[in-house]
Amino acid sequence: MRTRLAAVAAATALVALTVGCSSDEEPAAQPSSTTTAAPAPSTTTASATTPPPTTEANQVISVAVTAGTVTPAPAAVDVTLGSTVVIEVTSDVVDELHVHGYDKTLALPAGQPARLELPATIPGQFEVELHEGGQLLFTLRVS
Repeated sequence: MRTRLAAVAAATALVALTVGCSSDEEPAAQPSSTTTAAPAPSTTTASATTPPPTTEANQVISVAVTAGTVTPAPAAVDVTLGSTVVIEVTSDVVDELHVHGYDKTLALPAGQPARLELPATIPGQFEVELHEGGQLLFTLRVS
């Protein structure tokens, strides 16, 4: 339990030090010292009022951006190291999705959902944002 708390504290400190896309450098991944068994696949959505499950084997994270508002509100989403995450974003304007740390991008057409399949192979916390608009969509926590 203490090891898990120490890992969470270290990961939280990393998020506090991470800056947005204004820098060309990607933040370093925070190593994970714990492993967990992967439960059955499911679909989740990040929400500020309803915390997401702590771990999922495979999950879909859906976000919409309308008139500059991110729905659901940006929050941390926990995923299991080694799982596959599908990030689905619908934006009312043309933009680009950017997953820090993994350095993955996806073109977002206006008004149509776009999907990025991401193998969660790097432990740590990573901002997922609109690259042009600079809006944080959520923080991906891989452990």
